[in-house]
Amino acid sequence: MIPHPKLHFRNKVIVVTGAGGSIGSEICRQLITYEPAQLWLVARSEIDLFRIERELRGQAPAGVVREALGSVTDLRFLDALFGGYTLPDIVIHAAAHKHVPICEEHPIEAVLNNVGGTIALAHSASKFGVGQFIMVSTDKAVKPASVMGATKRAC
Repeated sequence: MIPHPKLHFRNKVIVVTGAGGSIGSEICRQLITYEPAQLWLVARSEIDLFRIERELRGQAPAGVVREALGSVTDLRFLDALFGGYTLPDIVIHAAAHKHVPICEEHPIEAVLNNVGGTIALAHSASKFGVGQFIMVSTDKAVKPASVMGATKRAC
């Protein structure tokens, strides 16, 4: 039996990658209502990270909402994140290039970011013993007809 989300996420340390993006930021908005012990917002866009952190800061006690600026493709950043702070109970991986036309124009970057970033993040999460890893995907991964869909299928 799967517990109610509030019970599952309450008092947990949660890391959300891609927290500044449209999907990641919405996940963070919902998670903050479940009263996590800490909610780590991870993004490589400074302005997007700034915006979501400012939005959520007033919705939780001081110190709950934390931010980390960096890329999921950077193993040193990930190891520092997982090794240098409170070990997360849950990682929700929403970081990805998701716009099909852009991924078609830049397939190497799509593969490096989507596949390489997922591999690096999963490696670090495993290395540090993270309890749960949730990857956000897309219906385009079922029968991929684009670079973006293929990268998400590979993940």
